[in-house]
Amino acid sequence: TDQQDEASEQGAIDFTDLMQEIYSENNEALYTSEQYEEVAIQGNSFEVFYTEESDSPNITIMPKFVLVPKNQFAPIYSSHADRSLIGGVWFRTLSDKTIIATVYTDQETTVYTKPESQTEWKLAVYEDGRQNPMPNPYGKAIISEYTGSRRKTPFWKPIKSLIDAHDESANKALNEMEKFADNILLLADRVTPEFIENLAQHRVIDGLADSDGASNLPRYLERTLNSDYFQFMTLHYERLIHKISNTPDMSDENFANNTSGEALKYKLQGLEYQASQLDSYFDQGIKNRFDIIKRVLEVDPKVAYDVMGFGVNIIHERTLPPDLLNLSQVARNLVGILSPETIIKTFPVSVVENVQDELERLQDNQQPFSAEETAIDNA
Repeated sequence: TDQQDEASEQGAIDFTDLMQEIYSENNEALYTSEQYEEVAIQGNSFEVFYTEESDSPNITIMPKFVLVPKNQFAPIYSSHADRSLIGGVWFRTLSDKTIIATVYTDQETTVYTKPESQTEWKLAVYEDGRQNPMPNPYGKAIISEYTGSRRKTPFWKPIKSLIDAHDESANKALNEMEKFADNILLLADRVTPEFIENLAQHRVIDGLADSDGASNLPRYLERTLNSDYFQFMTLHYERLIHKISNTPDMSDENFANNTSGEALKYKLQGLEYQASQLDSYFDQGIKNRFDIIKRVLEVDPKVAYDVMGFGVNIIHERTLPPDLLNLSQVARNLVGILSPETIIKTFPVSVVENVQDELERLQDNQQPFSAEETAIDNA
């Protein structure tokens, strides 16, 4: 923007660099991955903001954000049709059994406390004289919600019954192994009708079918486990779990055996669809975080330009191994059709970390071709 260019001439930091400084201070890359994991497991999670005095020459107050699990947060939604998040209460218990409740609204942030054994809440009093309630100058509650689907259900919820059945099958096999880990010694004077009936009730035997009664005693009572059945059922449930959840079995030899990168993409298409759906909902929380940070910077006297005019473009990078040969061929074919910047953006971050830096390196290394090099290239 013109304001930023004018501020940059006066020594102000670029907005992109300013956001990078804030993200580095919050360890944003690791934190966002933890937030993503929480959403995949729990269905949704929350994020609360606070500020600290900053010793940076670029800003006065540093926006900070922290993950809050859904079992510690009581959200407050709007009564309008969009059901947007307008406030909430963060509950947490200290080591001395004191419960703290922080109430977030668009007007103020209020902290209440009470001992665990009592029911009456009181306003928290700080020894350093901090104000409570604390006015909220940002125009909205400084909280954000992250979800992975419209229903805010965990990623594994549709296959929970299959997972339970798989665990039950495995447990039954272990129980059978434990039950018959020790052989039972049968003695002639100990094998009574009552003893045989007791064994039958515990499904150890169906009865002692010796034609001559107990004449072949003493001996050990043994039972052969039908391990094939338990193995079949366990593998059957595993296949169903992978099929219904659209999650490929990474340990399957047929999954990646002699398969190109493009073929792997088709095998992962179902999983990618679910991931893209989760991303589309998760991105709403990222955008809200970005908006709150801008609102904090807007009231910072050190930021000399209008930050509210900036937007955010979220790019998701998969950790799949890239097919560099195919990418290089596509990039070569796009020369003259798309700009160099757009072509370079098709490469993953593992190859090109910063597009602008790569463009500068290309320009620095660009040398005029000799006639011999041109002829070889044409050939």
